[in-house]
Amino acid sequence: MSEVDTATRTRTPAREVPQAIDAVKLDELRKYGASTLGEALAGIPNVSSAQDTRFDALRIRGFAAGSDFYLDGIRDDSQYVRDLRNIERVEVLKGPAAVLYGRGSQGGIVNRVSKAPQPGRESSLEAQAGSWNLRSFYADLSADPGDSVSLRLNAGQEEQDSFRRRIEGTRQLFAPSVHWRVAPGLDWVAQYEYSRYRRTPDRGVPGVDGRPADVGRRAIYGDPGRDYIDDRARGFRSRLAYRLSPDWQVRHTLGVFRLHSEFDNTYLTGYRAATGKVGRVRWQQDLNTRNIVNNLETEGRFHTAGIEHRVLAGLEFGDQQRSPTLHRAASRGPGARPVPQLDLYRPDLSQQHQGAMELASDARHQAESRGFYLQDQIRFSGAWSVLAGVRLDRFRIESANRVLGMSASHRSRGVSPRLGVVWSPLPAHSFYASYSKTFSPTGGGTIGIAPNARGNANRLPPEHTRQYEAGVKSDWLGGGLSTTLAVYQLELYNRRTRDPDDPSFIRLTGLQRSRGLELTAAAGWPRTGTCAAGWACSMPPS
Repeated sequence: MSEVDTATRTRTPAREVPQAIDAVKLDELRKYGASTLGEALAGIPNVSSAQDTRFDALRIRGFAAGSDFYLDGIRDDSQYVRDLRNIERVEVLKGPAAVLYGRGSQGGIVNRVSKAPQPGRESSLEAQAGSWNLRSFYADLSADPGDSVSLRLNAGQEEQDSFRRRIEGTRQLFAPSVHWRVAPGLDWVAQYEYSRYRRTPDRGVPGVDGRPADVGRRAIYGDPGRDYIDDRARGFRSRLAYRLSPDWQVRHTLGVFRLHSEFDNTYLTGYRAATGKVGRVRWQQDLNTRNIVNNLETEGRFHTAGIEHRVLAGLEFGDQQRSPTLHRAASRGPGARPVPQLDLYRPDLSQQHQGAMELASDARHQAESRGFYLQDQIRFSGAWSVLAGVRLDRFRIESANRVLGMSASHRSRGVSPRLGVVWSPLPAHSFYASYSKTFSPTGGGTIGIAPNARGNANRLPPEHTRQYEAGVKSDWLGGGLSTTLAVYQLELYNRRTRDPDDPSFIRLTGLQRSRGLELTAAAGWPRTGTCAAGWACSMPPS
């Protein structure tokens, strides 16, 4: 099996991780037209796409994971559609992952591993043309100006229409990176990425009697001449790694991310059989987000009484800001006009909203997170190994409603443990069992709380999730085929449930359980791997 980094933040063979983890190499998938995260992960058991036209979203083991995205191990939970052209592979760690990554939802996390400079790597150019006016050109260029410096640039543009009338999109990418071997034992990798994705949103056709209306694939009910979504994302990542000795290393990671996302959307509200018309509303949004993450880790190896310990200790400081401004079609006042309804079978796209827009919401959310984690990978002299870890988190969210002139804040704490054991009686087969836990604080998903929320919604403690998992990981055909068979029970408790007698009051009494049996098989995956971002940041296993 390959080596992965997401599960332990160290280079570890996947067979030695007591938790299901799947990895997908994207270069091969793109040859078959996969361009979104949902498409890239379509073949992974218990992972399904919940993406809409605005942003990426997934469900893992039955639970929503829309805010559990990471890039090179750095939280990337903003609402946008991610570009995969600068991504080497995607790793999916199933089940709670808060022991290393802090707050999160229940089903698992998705970590994208970016393309990084590699000494001696060849450059490549790619041009593509296809149906529906597909036109793309991308370059993946590498150079070694000196013995201690490697450079890489991924850049390009793609344009494509759709089988749906007047639906189109354009992507742009510019991602330079440098790997500087500053001195013996000291490495620095810096990456910048700018991506833009502007497209016409397509909300499909309305439902009639529980199924899509039989109107043909070219029927449009929005305003394709005016509707748009425009995501502009910029990110900078820096990792400085220093090898203190052959067995010890310290590293610092900085991640800065900004997103500016705008849209003007004409939404369908449903088909009205009495009139034969399709109802619509119009919304505009201007969203700005900024994330800053600092992470300091030390990793080392030592032996006690013939037992090997591989220890990882880390401190993480995160600061996130999110400022959405939302407008809607004005319902009263000067210039107010209703959004015209359209005939189901003969939609007249000349009938569009020309009235004034009114401010619906204007908010600012700021979150601060502080975490400390400790992990020990223990390898005994025989066929047994143990993975143990714990993380302590403090999370604070403050939200302001500028329309109402109100603000509110909330603080949460969480303890996230993990314990797993692996038994490898044969070189190609490992049996494992594990327990892990995570927490989801109020306002920690799509960051923000409502300052004017009724009842006790802003004062609730975190929800918690625990998972029990057991399975076997195997290599077959000399490593050409790898399989994972896992059985799990995943429970969300302290679930937020509205009081039936007083709907404004929420109680933490609910329980949601997911049980399953998974079988994953992967062929042809390389037997070597790199840590997150492909950076030489972690010591190989002994």
